[in-house]
Amino acid sequence: MKNNQIHNSKNYYWICGKHSVNSAILNKRRIIVKMFIDKKKPSSFINEFQQKILKNRKKINIELVSTKKLEKLFHISSHQGIAAMIEPYKILNINEFVSCNYLKEKNVSVLLSHINDPQNFGAIIRSAVAFDITDILINKKNSCKETQAASKVSSGGIEKVKIYNFGNTSNSINLLKKNGWFIVGLDGESKFTFCNINSNKNTFNKVLIIMGSESKGLGELIKKKCDILIKIPINKLNIDSLNVASAASIAFYEINNLLR
Repeated sequence: MKNNQIHNSKNYYWICGKHSVNSAILNKRRIIVKMFIDKKKPSSFINEFQQKILKNRKKINIELVSTKKLEKLFHISSHQGIAAMIEPYKILNINEFVSCNYLKEKNVSVLLSHINDPQNFGAIIRSAVAFDITDILINKKNSCKETQAASKVSSGGIEKVKIYNFGNTSNSINLLKKNGWFIVGLDGESKFTFCNINSNKNTFNKVLIIMGSESKGLGELIKKKCDILIKIPINKLNIDSLNVASAASIAFYEINNLLR
């Protein structure tokens, strides 16, 4: 069985590792089809997960398998002796995002424009969750979707977010602006930094951070739609730019500081 193999029409996929599987069990929204546990694991390890399954009222078949089968499934040895086949989230749409956050006084969310690398997608989700950002908007046609690779890199973070689809980026930004979001675009060529954002909490209680593609960054039309473009100052004599996932981590930290 190969990584990211499509098992059937529902696109079930496998995750591995104690932390990722545990997060999936605790997530009420996540459907787990079945679990594999290395038969060499002690009974206490198996009982621990059986108790968590019962506590969370989930019906999951646990199959004891060989280490070789797990290694063949993932082509790695870092599976920690446990794996789960899960059903991807039902992807919500941008109107549902607006509706879910309509009555909230504060919200920080992130919109990913053409982020196609599952490693970056998973790393951004992991950083977002670390800073209490749980709403992720992705382009319906041109963004990475939920996969085994993204889930693993997120280290269980994908179980703590809601993922929403949007269509036309320009129209989506207009919709969010009308509903109170302050739009912050990350652009390495901007003259502004986070220090230039007005830290008056009443100015923007809802913030949307837009991350551009790995190769091209934000498109010109998107830049014009943003309320402010922000750069993360780096020594360009040493390196041209930051990886998009690294830049996202810094941006999430800075926004959280502004809204405290």
